[in-house]
Amino acid sequence: MSGGEKQRLALACVLVMEPRLLLLDEPLAHLDPRTAGWLLDWLAHSDGTVVVSTHQLALARGWARGRDGAMALDGPLDAASRDPALLRRADLA
Repeated sequence: MSGGEKQRLALACVLVMEPRLLLLDEPLAHLDPRTAGWLLDWLAHSDGTVVVSTHQLALARGWARGRDGAMALDGPLDAASRDPALLRRADLA
């Protein structure tokens, strides 16, 4: 299997479980443009909380919006871990 096929299989195995919390590390890595577009659309319409680690900042800022239409946090992770109110607003606590 190619890297993209492995990535698609791993995503399918996770998404079929309809998780309330999804932690993704470089979710678009190895994906073809069509599959990447589908995944971004799915994430935009999912009801759960999605935490993404990516180096594609322009892409992340384009679709990563919180419940009120704004990013919950655009900064270092340790800033979030020290802010219980932020964690509650993002449904992480």
